[in-house]
Amino acid sequence: MKKILYIIIIVLSFVSCRKNKAIPEDKLAVLIKEIIMANAYSSIHIEKMNADSFDIYSTIFRKYGYDTDDFKYTLNKIASRKSSRLSEILDDATQELRDLDNYFKYRTKTKEYIDSLIISEFKDTVYVQDAPFTVTEKNLKEKNRFALDVISGTYYVDFKYMLDSADANGYMTLRYGLVDTMGKTAKTATARIINKGKWQNVNFSLDTDDGTDSLFINFFDNLQRLKDPKLTVDSILVTWHEHIAELREIVTARFYPFEFKDLATNDDNEETEYSGPLYLLPEERADAEDDTDI
Repeated sequence: MKKILYIIIIVLSFVSCRKNKAIPEDKLAVLIKEIIMANAYSSIHIEKMNADSFDIYSTIFRKYGYDTDDFKYTLNKIASRKSSRLSEILDDATQELRDLDNYFKYRTKTKEYIDSLIISEFKDTVYVQDAPFTVTEKNLKEKNRFALDVISGTYYVDFKYMLDSADANGYMTLRYGLVDTMGKTAKTATARIINKGKWQNVNFSLDTDDGTDSLFINFFDNLQRLKDPKLTVDSILVTWHEHIAELREIVTARFYPFEFKDLATNDDNEETEYSGPLYLLPEERADAEDDTDI
């Protein structure tokens, strides 16, 4: 509540006195809600905002046919009453924000759930190696590096290992990443090899594009520091699916089999991001079925 009052004080610093219009209480709560949202946005993106046009509140008032003087006048009028409802109006505004926050959290979870269904349908297994093999100092050239040619999409790699090496090897790591079509490595990462004598699981994902040639795993990364290393690797599984944005279009086209280009333009024929009805919440779907403006 103190933060809300502080924001209102900031808004009042922009105003001057003139003949004003009273803002209805229901619209006042909406204005306060949007002021809070605008303030939150500006606090995150303040580096990108023009300091000369930092009055972000006037635009909000004009949107509803008022100005900052009307806002000040209305607040003063409400506060001057014996039974002021300002506190209740602020509570209404904060409750709307909570409801909006819960709505978007639920919407995000719905979208994530739908994406998980899409991925599970389109994910393909592209490599399986069930037979365990051991990487030692004697066979490093043949066994230490695993490589797989890739195409554009998202790859998931899972395998397990068991370390069996001399106690002299303290810090041991494996490295994985991508190799582009020019032979340069990209998006590399390392993982520590731990727990001698116990099976450990490793899993990671990598996004590839048309400029990616292969993915790789170096089971022993810091070879120069190791003495008689020994690592058993088992159950390598690599799965793949197209980029999620492409999969969304494929699934959406099943329900709305017409050109996406038509959907992705506005009245000025400018391209816009397509969200589509795929991510409507269950209660919104029924309303959207008879709505031609998707």
